[in-house]
This record gives sequence, C-alpha cells and structure tokens, in this order.
Amino acid sequence: MRRRPVGNTWIAWLLALPVGGAAIASLILQLGGRGGPTPSRLRLETIALTCGAVGILLAMLVSLAAEGRALFLGVGFDFSPPTRTMLFVVNIALLCSLFVSWSSSARPDRRLSVWTTPVTSSLLAGALLAQDGIISVLCLLGAALVVAASAFVTGDPPGSIQEAAGNGAPTAGGDQAQVMAGKRITGGLKHLSLAVIGTGLLVVGVLLLSRYNLNLENRALLQLGVGLLSIGLLVRAGAMPFAIATADLVDAAPGPATNLFGAVTPAVLLVGLLLLLPIDRTL
Repeated sequence: MRRRPVGNTWIAWLLALPVGGAAIASLILQLGGRGGPTPSRLRLETIALTCGAVGILLAMLVSLAAEGRALFLGVGFDFSPPTRTMLFVVNIALLCSLFVSWSSSARPDRRLSVWTTPVTSSLLAGALLAQDGIISVLCLLGAALVVAASAFVTGDPPGSIQEAAGNGAPTAGGDQAQVMAGKRITGGLKHLSLAVIGTGLLVVGVLLLSRYNLNLENRALLQLGVGLLSIGLLVRAGAMPFAIATADLVDAAPGPATNLFGAVTPAVLLVGLLLLLPIDRTL
C-alpha cells in the first residue's frame, strides 16, 4: 500500500527542534556566566538542561507522529516504521548522554554537550530518514565530526592542566590530566580518520550500485559496489579490528563515546541495511 505524503513542516520541525533547544540552553548558560556553583547559577543550569532535553523530546514526538514521505529542500525523506523506531532509540541514548554530562564531575563539559547532543540528533535524523544514500552517508559523517570535535575540546583546558602540574616538578594529577588529554586527541583523530575512510567507501559503493540499476547485466559492478559498501559499513560501525581506534574515547571522553556507541553506531548499521535493501529488488 502506498504511503501518504506528509507536510514539509514535519521534517523541518524534526531537524530544527533539537538545535533550537540547544540555542536557548546555550543562551541561558551564558547568562549564568562562569565560576563555582551558586544557587542562582544552579537554577539557570537546570533550566538550560530542561530546554536542551525538551528540544530532543519534541523531536521524538514528531518522529512518532509523522508517517509517510516528505520533500524538503529538494531531498526526499521517508518516515518508515524502522527508521522512526531507530530514531526514537537514538534520541533516548542522546538524552542519557545529555543528562550524564550534567553531573558534577562533568561540569566543564556542559556548555559543549548542550550543543553536540542536539546537533547529533538532527544529523542522525537526516541520515535515517533521507532517501538519497549520499545524503545519509554525509549526515553520518557530520555526526562523526561532531563526536571527534567534542573529544578534542572535552575536559579541562590546557591552562588548568598546567596549573595542576604546579610551578615546579609535575604532580601526579598534572601527569594524569596530560595523559587523558593525549588520549582524547588521539581517540578523536583515530575516529575522524576511520570516519573519513568509511565515508569514502560508502559513497563509492552507493555510486556503483546506482550505476548497476542502469545496467543490470553488469554483475561485476554489483559485486564491487556491495563489497565496498560492506567494507565501508564495517569501518564506520567500528567492527573489529577497527574498534581498537575508539578505545581511547571510552576512557578519556565518556560523553562523546556515549554519543558514538549509543547513537551514531546503531544509526550507521540501519543506514547500511537500508542502502543494501534495494539490491534484493533488482536480483
């Protein structure tokens, strides 16, 4: 049965609500200023957390209410049951990551997570719902860039690390802070490198499969496209041995690691299956 089309406003709200909540939350945090916890600052931070969470929650409600297909900015989006379910699960993982970043031990990361988590939600929504395989792959690359960038800047600034080391001989706390900073940078660089390589393989695989639809007799083109698509999917999903590259993120940057393993990786797997799904119809 043919699904009815939905209005373009559904996809617009789905992509804009998390970012809008992040913008309001960031403005509230700016009003609170920097410094130690005070009653007024804690109230503002609670309001900021609520705004960021409400933006993601509203996007989840939109994903459940919308059904069918929509055209937005020349790109087709399909609100199918599998993609809507995965988007709901992904947003739950991002909400958990947002709440974890608001713990007392992760206080310096709040201003960062209030942006990275909603932006990741919007990018993954575009990746899961877009009917164009290239758009989906590029949205997944954008989510990987957000994870890598947040890993680079998560944690204490360099000034605080030098202060922890003291004016004289380096202390144990200063050494540990430098080790964790090095792990964050290396983990972010490794993840970014694998994301770029995997994206290139996925893009080439999608293009080859698109050409196969124009020439169904060329089975070699089909085999090459499926092979590149499968390898790219393994690289982007972090399957062994590529999972070793993200081990540093788990220890040094738990916030970005939560976004990666709880939200980005499941979205990559479903997008990969959706890219492979049309092949069965041509055999």
